[in-house]
Amino acid sequence: MSTRQAVHTFVAAFVMTAVITGCSPAPEKAPQAPPAGPAPSPAPSPTPGAPDGGVQPGLRWDLISSGEGAALLLTDAEGDAVMQWACMRSPARLIVRVARFRAIASEERLSIGTHDEAFALVADLGEPGPGVKAQGDIPAELLTRLPAAESVSASYGAQKLGPLMPPEKAQAEHWATACREMAAG
Repeated sequence: MSTRQAVHTFVAAFVMTAVITGCSPAPEKAPQAPPAGPAPSPAPSPTPGAPDGGVQPGLRWDLISSGEGAALLLTDAEGDAVMQWACMRSPARLIVRVARFRAIASEERLSIGTHDEAFALVADLGEPGPGVKAQGDIPAELLTRLPAAESVSASYGAQKLGPLMPPEKAQAEHWATACREMAAG
């Protein structure tokens, strides 16, 4: 299964759950009139992995929610998954998949982090598909730190991803709130 297929499968599962449980999408915003006068010139983009946590060219965070859980999905310019953080219910757990990592038979720990704090998860080496999947309890401290994070990262053995831009504060707060509700049961 390609990375793109895995992303589409992941997104489709959340969308189907939302449809089945009767959730409706958020109302669309009314179009706004263009501003009068010349448009301001855009600020230069920080470089990938910039320590200021700025937006790396081509990377995008999306928030996906359904009755099954809530996920933050980081994709590249082609729409391929880079990293997924999902809080699931029944049982409450955090599942992380880093698409660009390769499984290592002797490595059982995948860590994710916010700025300078790491949270360890247990890698599932038998999981098919691209990348490495890991899961564990939903760390309360991760939920507290993410909305104010300067950067996020992942590591698995010698493989590193980041530092990368964090999700937007509103996305991170919504995800953290949903995760707390799932952890509380």
